[in-house]
Amino acid sequence: MEIKNALIVDPIDGEYIGDIIIKNNKIEKVIKKEREYSYDYILMPGFVDTHTHGYMGIDFMTASKEELKKWVELNFSHGVTRFYPTTVSASIEQLKKLPLNFNQYYPLRVFI
Repeated sequence: MEIKNALIVDPIDGEYIGDIIIKNNKIEKVIKKEREYSYDYILMPGFVDTHTHGYMGIDFMTASKEELKKWVELNFSHGVTRFYPTTVSASIEQLKKLPLNFNQYYPLRVFI
């Protein structure tokens, strides 16, 4: 697969126009273009939210399966490709239940 004429937002090299060659779901090569000023696509890394208690009214401490699914979909639609739900201060009994409930719906491999 090839993505041609993209604005590439690179955290190390900055922004530039180029083509991207993808093989086996991995970026194999990035070809920078000189003196190119227009682009058809924007390519940038996904964002990672390393500490979140909730999103758009969804609270990790009380979220249902449906709310967790909505949270995942909302995050991905806004460019957050990984996130790590975190708890608030709670009793040990409450905290022991959370990882089991969360992993039941969305195994950690989805977020790592």
